[in-house]
Amino acid sequence: MDERQMKAALENMTDWLSHPMELGKAPAEIECAGSFEAYEMTYYIFKYKKESGGEWLIGVSGGYGDGELENCGHTFSEMEGFDEDDAEAQARALVDRVRDYIIKSAEDAENRKENPGTFVNYILLNDIKWDAEALREELKNAWGIEDELDDVDEGCEDDDDGEDINDDGTFVLSYGGAFIAITLLEAPVPYGEVEASAERNFMWKDGVKQVKKHKKHLIIAVMGDEVDPRETGELMVKTVVSCLKLFGGIGVYTGDVVLSRDYYMDFAEMLDDGLFPLHNLVWIGLYRNESGICGYTGGMINLGYDEIEVLGSSAEPMELHEFIASVAAYVIDGDVVLGDGETIGFSEKQKLPITVSPGEAVDGDSVKIEF
Repeated sequence: MDERQMKAALENMTDWLSHPMELGKAPAEIECAGSFEAYEMTYYIFKYKKESGGEWLIGVSGGYGDGELENCGHTFSEMEGFDEDDAEAQARALVDRVRDYIIKSAEDAENRKENPGTFVNYILLNDIKWDAEALREELKNAWGIEDELDDVDEGCEDDDDGEDINDDGTFVLSYGGAFIAITLLEAPVPYGEVEASAERNFMWKDGVKQVKKHKKHLIIAVMGDEVDPRETGELMVKTVVSCLKLFGGIGVYTGDVVLSRDYYMDFAEMLDDGLFPLHNLVWIGLYRNESGICGYTGGMINLGYDEIEVLGSSAEPMELHEFIASVAAYVIDGDVVLGDGETIGFSEKQKLPITVSPGEAVDGDSVKIEF
């Protein structure tokens, strides 16, 4: 075993576990439990404990090329129990899982970038009294959104305007070249997906606790191949706001984070002033690494732009948050593409270097700005 490489892997595994989206702190105990070869690289198996006296859990870090101290990013743990007799098989399964996830995420990111303008949100609910007709009226009265479909699917109730409106928890509408589809599911979102996403929202202190209460959810999809992604984004926000007004809701899962109902409604008021509802569509996350505070966007890719990242900044957290928001607004409002090797600044003297490279906290490439 390469001791230098093992120590690098140990540090990498510890850093991964310490991330706010994982344990949020270093493990109480951690030991290397072996290594193996896969995909022409070396992987290191670790067993660790969340708390002193707790059970041993398994993690893996790799892969490492011959003599290299930097890995390819396959560091992962499902926080499952460590089985000494089956540790290598467990670790190999983790490697395959993270490789498949990385490949799929890269493909999804590329598809989202090449096909912007598709948005999917989930409204998390305790209960709901579904009323498709009331939703139709709310969209029309609040936003002037009326259906433009000429043909009506069989089995749907048809009103004078030709809306596809069902009483079984579905709603379909075409407007301005875009398409809205809403489906009610009488069950919570499975696999703890929204609970994990709620943990990312540092602005919602009891978000995870509140999200765990949801028993049902609405899936809202808005898409339009020939429509400006900013327009379909605004249409999504208007649709979500109308649903929240009619049916209530605990929060809104955007695919990147879960936003509280009050947060979502407050920022949606930007629409009333003719402003783009940035914070309803783009999440700005913050976390710390050994170099300082880091920030990233989640949602820019749905609008056709690379996500934005700042790594290891010495700025105060909210200062960094406001800076990233300003850059995101600048890109969206001006339809600006930030290129590798360029600079950006909000004053004559400010010239901040830009690098475009694979994302650290986001899938696909990201625009990294030194701030």
